[in-house]
Amino acid sequence: MKKSLFLIIFILGMSSNAQDFNDALLFSREDLQGTARFMGMGGAFGAVGGDLSALKINPAGSAIFATNQATFTLDFKHNHNNNLFRQNNTQTNSSDLDISQAGVMFVFKANNENVPVKKITFGINYNRASNLNDEFFAFGQNSNSIANYFVNQANGIPLDNLTPFTNESFFERYDGIGNEYGLSGQEAYLAYESFVINSTNPNDLGSTTYESNVFANNLTQQYAYGLDGNSGKVSFNSAIDVANKLMLGININGYFVDYSRATSFDEQSGETNGVNRIVFDNLLNVRGSGISFDFGAIYKPINEVRIGLSYKTPTWMNIQEELFHEISTNSQDNGFVNANPEIFNIFPDYKFRTPSTLTGSLALILNKNLLLSADFTSRNYTNMKFNSNGFQQANEEISTLMQTATELNFGGEYRIKNISLRAGYNYHESPFSDEVNATDIERFTFGLGYVLGNTRFDISYVNTQQDRREQIIRSGLQSPVNINANQHNITAGVSFAF
Repeated sequence: MKKSLFLIIFILGMSSNAQDFNDALLFSREDLQGTARFMGMGGAFGAVGGDLSALKINPAGSAIFATNQATFTLDFKHNHNNNLFRQNNTQTNSSDLDISQAGVMFVFKANNENVPVKKITFGINYNRASNLNDEFFAFGQNSNSIANYFVNQANGIPLDNLTPFTNESFFERYDGIGNEYGLSGQEAYLAYESFVINSTNPNDLGSTTYESNVFANNLTQQYAYGLDGNSGKVSFNSAIDVANKLMLGININGYFVDYSRATSFDEQSGETNGVNRIVFDNLLNVRGSGISFDFGAIYKPINEVRIGLSYKTPTWMNIQEELFHEISTNSQDNGFVNANPEIFNIFPDYKFRTPSTLTGSLALILNKNLLLSADFTSRNYTNMKFNSNGFQQANEEISTLMQTATELNFGGEYRIKNISLRAGYNYHESPFSDEVNATDIERFTFGLGYVLGNTRFDISYVNTQQDRREQIIRSGLQSPVNINANQHNITAGVSFAF
C-alpha cells in the first residue's frame, strides 16, 4: 500500500456504505468481560451485585456494596482458530493484553436508622464490551473465480460509466462512479480497469452486461483476515437500598466502538489466456459512539435469597467509517496492473440501534461462605436496525437471518477464610435463526480470590468455544471459510476497599 494514500482524503457523498449484518453483530456484541471475580463466576451477577462489573448486568447491584471500592483489571486473550476452506485446514493464533475494567464506587449510608433509604451509591466504571481482535488465514483450490463477484457488481452499469471521459483522470472517474453507483460501482470500475472483467459488447458504450476475464477452472485461492479493535462503555451509576430489602439502580452508559478490518484475497492460476492472478485488498476503519440506559432491581425476601430483574435499552449509535481498496492483476497480455485509487473513501455518518436486553436473576447465599447464582437473558437480534438511508438490504438480512436469543449464566463461589474458589458456565444461543453462520457459544470459567486487609486480588480463566462461517465475498464465490474458534482469557485484577 503506497504512503500517498494517507495523504489524499476523498469525501464520498453517497449512501452506499461497506456494512452488512455481520457488522451489526459487532456493534451489538457483548463478551464475558469485566473484573476477574465477575469472569471467574461466569458473569452470573444479576442478583449478586457488590462488584463493579455486576453493574452492567443489573445497576441495582451497587447498593450491595458495604464500603467504597475501586477495582482495576487486566485481561490477556489468546485466540486459536482452526480454519477449513475447500477441504484444506489451516491454523491461526493471536494474542493481546489490554485493560478490561476500571472503576470506583462511593457508598453513602444513612445516619438515621429510621429512614427507609438506608444507602445511596454513586460510581463510574469502564467495562470493555468486546475484544474484537481476531485473525484467520485460509487457502484452497476452487473452480469459482472472484471475477464472478465483480461481474455481479458491474452488471447494470453502462460501459460508458466505467470508461474515463475525455480529459478525465482515473481518480476523477473513480470519484464520479462512486457518487452515482456507490461502493459497488467503484469495485466494478477497479475490476474493469484491472482487466478482471470485460464488457460483453465492448463496441456499445450503453452495454450493461459483463463477463469474467478468468478462464481457468482450477484456481489457487488464499484469504487473509485481520480484525483489530475494541468496543466498550463508561457507565455512570446510582442506586439506593430501601429498607435493606429492595435495591433500585440506574446506569447512564456512553458506548464506543473502534476497529479496523483488513482483508486480502489472492487468486492464481497457470492459465495463459486472460487474467492469471487477482489480488483484492480492503481496509475498513470504523468508529462510533452511542448512549444507552440500564434499569434494575434486586429484592431480598430473606437474607439468603436475592432476586434480580433488569432491562437494558437499545444503544443508539452514530457510526463513521472509511474504506480503502485496490485490485492488482497479472496477465500475459497486460502484465502487472494495479488499480489503486490511493485514497480513503469517507462515507456519510449513519445511525444504528442495538437490541434491548431483559435479564432475570437468582442468587443463594448459604452459610455465609457459599454463593450460587444464575442469570437468564433474552435479546431480540431482529430489532437491530440501521436507521439511515442506503441500508434496506442490510435491515432485510437482519429480519430474515436473526432471532431472539437466550443466554444462561451460572456461577458459584466458595470461601475458605481469606481464599475464594470460583467457577461458572455460560450457554449463549446463536443470534442466527439457524446455526449455519454461527453455533451457540459455550464458556467454562474458573477463578481464585485472596483478601489481604482492605485489598483483594483476583485471577480467572475463561475458555470460549464456537463454530462459525465466514463468507469471503458477498456473492459470486460460493465457498465460505468454516472456523472452529477456541478462545482463552486470563484475567487479573485488584480491588481496594476504602
